Amino acid sequence: KAINYYGPELNSDYNLFNLQKPANEGSHSITGDPAFADAETCNFILKSSSAAIDKGSYDIVKHIKQDAYGTALPQGTGVDIGAYEYAGTP
Repeated sequence: KAINYYGPELNSDYNLFNLQKPANEGSHSITGDPAFADAETCNFILKSSSAAIDKGSYDIVKHIKQDAYGTALPQGTGVDIGAYEYAGTP
């Protein structure tokens, strides 16, 4: 759901930016620390402190029922931004 194409413009929304949100970004996008488990080793599972938790679009559940590891969506009060749904650990 993050990127949608409507006619001559490319629109994106429900994204997490670590430093600064671009001016043309959708109204549901946020800035914050993604708090990955270990980004240096490409472990992009979310920690409990991640700003991405419960900030994604619930519309995704209509099309995708689980994350990249097979974890059911959602695990909390909302869907998380990114490929991995926070499921309690790390």
